[in-house]
Amino acid sequence: MPIDPRTPVIIGVGQKTSRKESLPGPEPLLAWEQAVRTAAEDGGIASADLARADMIGVVDLMSWT
Repeated sequence: MPIDPRTPVIIGVGQKTSRKESLPGPEPLLAWEQAVRTAAEDGGIASADLARADMIGVVDLMSWT
């Protein structure tokens, strides 16, 4: 069965968690950047190649207590 060429592909995953002990936490965009860099490392992607990404998907955004 052929696969639709528009099918998304997950190459790497990353997560950034901040704890109460390290408050104040990082700004949201910095936390997302750190998570993306972790995902790139997980997927074996060089930092220089991140600029070529078409999309970054965010699941279950974030919340402040």
